[in-house]
Amino acid sequence: MQALLREFYSMKGIITYYSKLEDKGSIQSEDGKIYSFTSKDCERYFTLSDIKEPVEATFEVSKENDASTYQVSHVAAKRIDPESKVFYDVPSRVGISFSKPDDYEVIVESEYPITKIGRNSNLTKKAVIDECTRIGGNAVLDYKERKILKNSIGFSFYVYEGSGYPSVIARRNDKGRYSKSDLKNLLDNVEAKKIYQGEVNSKIGFKILKIIGAILFVIFTIGFFLSK
Repeated sequence: MQALLREFYSMKGIITYYSKLEDKGSIQSEDGKIYSFTSKDCERYFTLSDIKEPVEATFEVSKENDASTYQVSHVAAKRIDPESKVFYDVPSRVGISFSKPDDYEVIVESEYPITKIGRNSNLTKKAVIDECTRIGGNAVLDYKERKILKNSIGFSFYVYEGSGYPSVIARRNDKGRYSKSDLKNLLDNVEAKKIYQGEVNSKIGFKILKIIGAILFVIFTIGFFLSK
């Protein structure tokens, strides 16, 4: 009596067709063969509907002894993200742009600007770029800068305030290193929001201190004249 032998293979492929009405589908495997399957061959957590676009799949095939056909089982899949198949090159260094760049595509742009103050224009730009780099951006877009006169006790001086939106930009290249879906996940927009809120709270706190200082000055002045 011949022993019952079963061969198992783990495979990858693309589900190219499935009809829920017929409960029949086809998988184009990585070895070039086409395997048929039904919903009973799928993992319990994987629910199929009519396939309207290719779906990546992992599955197992088995065959008993010298049987001519394979049995498909443990089909599991996820829909292909089209953006994972689109590739880009990124700039070699982080830069600042006063508008949207014409020669690059803006992949993602934060809605929260980064604002920094420095003693000169170069130091201000560097501070903005460093913060942008820290949260995963490779460009600062819609950058604006202004010169502010600061008053201190006995003297005045100028500082530069720069503000721009951390972003990820890239140039389309079919042989590029990064996919569009990879690039969309580079920028930490949650951290960008924290930075922005911290800057807003700091400005509010400074204004409150100025108001309190003005009130104390008025009280001191009134008290000075009343004491005479």
